[in-house]
Amino acid sequence: MRYTAACLTDGPTPTGEDWGERITGLSDDYADLQLVVLPQMPGSTDIGIGGLADVARDYKVHLAGAIGSTAFLLSPTGKNLLADAAESYPVVRSNIGDLAVVVGDDVRIHEVVRGHTLGGAEIILNPSRERPDALSGARELARSGRAYENLAALLTASAGGTSGVWDSHGETLVSGGAETDAIATKIDLETLRTSRTAPMLNFPAQLRTKLYAVEYDRAAARAKDWATEPAKPIAPYQVLIAQAHITTVPSVEQADEVISANLDRSLGLAGKFAMQPGIKLVVFPEYWMTGAAFGKSVDDFWPNVGIRMDGQHFARLQEFASKIGSYVGGAIFEYDPDWPRRWFNTAFIINPSGDVILKYRKLQCGDINGLLNNTTPGNVYSEYVQRYGEDGIFPVVDTDIGRLGACICYDTNFPELWRSLTLRGAELIVYPTGEPHNGHRTAWDVAKRAHAAENQIYIASANAGCEAVTPDAPTTFFHRGYSKLIGPDGRAVAVADTGGEVPLVAKVDIEALRRARRDTDLSIIDKIDFDTAAAMYRNHNGFPMDWALEKPTETADEGIKIVLETMARYRETGVYRAPSKAA
Repeated sequence: MRYTAACLTDGPTPTGEDWGERITGLSDDYADLQLVVLPQMPGSTDIGIGGLADVARDYKVHLAGAIGSTAFLLSPTGKNLLADAAESYPVVRSNIGDLAVVVGDDVRIHEVVRGHTLGGAEIILNPSRERPDALSGARELARSGRAYENLAALLTASAGGTSGVWDSHGETLVSGGAETDAIATKIDLETLRTSRTAPMLNFPAQLRTKLYAVEYDRAAARAKDWATEPAKPIAPYQVLIAQAHITTVPSVEQADEVISANLDRSLGLAGKFAMQPGIKLVVFPEYWMTGAAFGKSVDDFWPNVGIRMDGQHFARLQEFASKIGSYVGGAIFEYDPDWPRRWFNTAFIINPSGDVILKYRKLQCGDINGLLNNTTPGNVYSEYVQRYGEDGIFPVVDTDIGRLGACICYDTNFPELWRSLTLRGAELIVYPTGEPHNGHRTAWDVAKRAHAAENQIYIASANAGCEAVTPDAPTTFFHRGYSKLIGPDGRAVAVADTGGEVPLVAKVDIEALRRARRDTDLSIIDKIDFDTAAAMYRNHNGFPMDWALEKPTETADEGIKIVLETMARYRETGVYRAPSKAA
């Protein structure tokens, strides 16, 4: 089904006096008009549901909006389809799609939108009333991010702000401010549903709901003191993000030579600046020591090529940290003999004395996209927690440059992970990544910025800038570079706006972050219903835990089969709708 949807736009105090006239104009212009989203109205408005129901009947459209914080969704017969909703995250099944209404600034609370998505929503309607302020950019980021991470369409009708429609890739289809009467675009329901049928990048079906049920059960207690600050203030400092070159290890025989060359090149790049007294943190990219070798054996290749944290190559990083007197972070493809026939994608932080103070093993990795045969903590959750405790899943370390955590590349598509680290106290996330040139590059960038703004954290994002698939191969720019430091308002502090090798230096101000966290107008942590969110994650069967507990992953296609099984379960339970056979 394909139809026209529209959002009305207004000044900061919508009156509704000409809404009927504007909908008349839309009906004249678009014979297939099926859905209209109205701006959020003040709670004291004189406009009543009854009058709006007449409008819905007159124009035979679904009409969505909110009076104060109370959402409504009127059918073409004038019935309020949300009037008797008892669910925490209600979803309306209709002939124009499965719809949910998220009011105003709640779109910045990813748990709310996720709750509607897992309840079956494929179109999120966001009536809003806002003014240009310090959160305007954060709201824009959130709307794009919510659409992308939930594979949903999102429509915002804003009074006083920017209205827009985003597709399931997070791309803006149309936008406009109060200077326009309305914005309109086509909703292609079959295309939207088809976007949910591919297992790769199928984020809702790759979400470990049971893992986050555990996290959110404890979130309310953590939220009480998440913004408390240590007695000792932290002076502003510089972070060096080393956008490095990667040569991929082609064979076991060439491993030492290639890894050593990668280290020589990257440490040489960083070393030019790292001795400056203002540099307190250096961040390298994901898998920059070995490259991302696909299809390699867990029996011979990875035990011999994977980086060991007690090995000679990692020791060079520890020596480098000691030499420059700074913290050093990055990510490696790690082999740990305590986990035979398994390997991990692991982020680390080394302190200025050369000690490893944080080790985070990537939760959302290429194993679920049919690319890698590595192990992730969620896939061996029971044993992993038994060995390292729950804090081993989401480690955060308190240092003299702030509370530090880590995420890696594909993790950016799962906002729950970022929230878990924030609630454990993280103020700066070391984010090694290996992002390529592809159609998702804009959405990944927006998602990172949305996480920074919603959690009020710094993100030091280090990407590789160039690569060679073997030592004798030409250099390419498959890895796009674009490393950056993102501030706690979601804006870029500094960007390497190119590929290639770049030493990017930028300032971190932890005290400014802490002041912003104490500002209740800016923070959303105290606005989240953690108990309701915990129940939501607990009551949905997403990507399973422990699926690789008994046997290590041997081939890259094993994980993607589990995603397909989860998608099938979602179709059976109504979380996803299958496209028509004609589509």
